[in-house]
Amino acid sequence: MKNRIFTFALGAALAGSAIAQIVIKPIRPNTPTRPGGQPGGIIVPGPDGAGNALAVQKPMIIELLDGDKLRGTFVEFDADKGAKWRHAHAKADIVFEADAVSRVTLNAMPAPASAKQDCRVTLNTGEELVGELIEMTDRHLVMSAWYSRGSLRIPRDMIVSISPSSGDGSKLYEGPVDPKKWSNTVAGGNGVVINGRAQVQQRIIRGGLVPNGFPGAAGGNGWSFSKGKFMATRSNSITGRKIKYADLTSVAFEVEWQGSMSFTMQLFANKVATYGASGYKLTLTPYNANLTRSQIIGGSTRDQGLGSANVNLRGKNKAQVTMLVDRPNRNFSLLIDGRLIKQWKDSGEFAGTGDFITLLHQTNALIKVGKILVTEWDGSLPSTDGAAAKLKEDVIALKDSKTTGKLLGIRNGNVEFEANNIGLIRPPVDKVKILRLAGVEKQDPVIIPGDVKLTLATGGEFVINLTSWTADSVKGRSNIFGRVELLPSAFAAVEFNLHKKEDDGGGDDPFDNE
Repeated sequence: MKNRIFTFALGAALAGSAIAQIVIKPIRPNTPTRPGGQPGGIIVPGPDGAGNALAVQKPMIIELLDGDKLRGTFVEFDADKGAKWRHAHAKADIVFEADAVSRVTLNAMPAPASAKQDCRVTLNTGEELVGELIEMTDRHLVMSAWYSRGSLRIPRDMIVSISPSSGDGSKLYEGPVDPKKWSNTVAGGNGVVINGRAQVQQRIIRGGLVPNGFPGAAGGNGWSFSKGKFMATRSNSITGRKIKYADLTSVAFEVEWQGSMSFTMQLFANKVATYGASGYKLTLTPYNANLTRSQIIGGSTRDQGLGSANVNLRGKNKAQVTMLVDRPNRNFSLLIDGRLIKQWKDSGEFAGTGDFITLLHQTNALIKVGKILVTEWDGSLPSTDGAAAKLKEDVIALKDSKTTGKLLGIRNGNVEFEANNIGLIRPPVDKVKILRLAGVEKQDPVIIPGDVKLTLATGGEFVINLTSWTADSVKGRSNIFGRVELLPSAFAAVEFNLHKKEDDGGGDDPFDNE
């Protein structure tokens, strides 16, 4: 855009003098502004990091417990004063009561290229932390995280597993985070709805907000996306994307429903399609689970049922589902809520010829799918009663082997592990795929007023009791590692009033009233 020049002829006092010119610099495209010229979005240093170039973040979204949503910019939060919000059409910043806010969706910045985020720690509370592993003793694991002003000390007795080198490909996909990377179709519909806006061929369809994140006035009839999860209300809604698969792959996800649920996930598919795609289809209802192999032969799709299993999900509306796939041996294992439900074996050649994952909603019930995690699998299986969830011995999995014993510590870039029948081994950290710790029992986190859940843009989430949030820092206290000061740009979302949602569900989302 060229600079616009406005010329003014001066009055009689300046008659005959030179013409004055006022040069108005152009506003950068997509820069939200407020009355008075204040930006409505957060302006951050550009790629050079020196401030010579400017990048403007997209508007954020604040959601209240009563279901209302508003775009704008999250300015700050104080535990006593509440959440300050900036809107382009408001003359002054809006302050929401702290106990009225449900969630703020942010625009996180990527981790610096120099930051090592190669370690993932899973806790017995379900929380996950990512960062650089420094050391581990018999009492604590010490981690350096680019999003924290100081190192994080995690009690050993809270750690379920450590992936010290997730950069080696042990984590293949985690999300959904960016719904635009998923293709979305529906029979007779208009695509996906993202935070209340229908998306068709990467273009925004105007038409207003969609109530509660579901398709409606905006014209979308397929999958919608809100709070990091996909939702659908129409039969034949389908979405999918490319991911990485390993020879031994674990595909875990959370599914919620209201009504008569029938949901299909297709793995190792060669394309996103309801019909005419190769791969394996896991179809789940509250009563049973079915596995079907689909193979393209002579241009036609040939389906073969591999068997079904009874599933007792009646009276429930949520389940944690895991599919374990041994591709070389063509074995499939289904886990629901940590319990082994069914194992299948494909007697023919492996039918999955592609690297797509597909979600298909087959009824008009309400359904939500999220927390999709695809990882390399170490080959271990729990028992039918889930007893293996509590290990009697520590486990170390290297690239080509796995053994049990006792984890002594991690020092100077090496894991010290007393292996059964082998003795002391000291493999480099970057050669270890995963460490599983014995004797750690799962427990629900204790939620108190003021607790918020922080979701990292790089994956992982944890809870802190939030004191303040400014443009420069996030301050609070964690039950895990005490007082913390964090970098606000690292987070994709913050969930408020967790204690209220535990009590009564909070908000109008029908899935929250459980």
